Amino acid sequence: MSSDELGTLRSSGLVASVPVIRGTKVPLATLAEYLQSSKGAEQFLRHFPAVSEAQLQATLASAVGALIELRIRVPGLRSTDITDSTDAS
Repeated sequence: MSSDELGTLRSSGLVASVPVIRGTKVPLATLAEYLQSSKGAEQFLRHFPAVSEAQLQATLASAVGALIELRIRVPGLRSTDITDSTDAS
């Protein structure tokens, strides 16, 4: 399954007008709360078994890609920290 199939940030990733992780009903805001708190990704995955690790990674990659497209600066994130998944290795 490609990251496109797993990603979120699209209109098809909405439940009641709330952005969700694709294929689930888990709101992106919930993921953001976990990542901003001391809970982190591992605890998020334990609490939301409907979300696979691959879905989580694709969601985060999609979010970072959207930030880059919008040219939003993220404190502590350098452009060298980001790899383009479309680049051939």
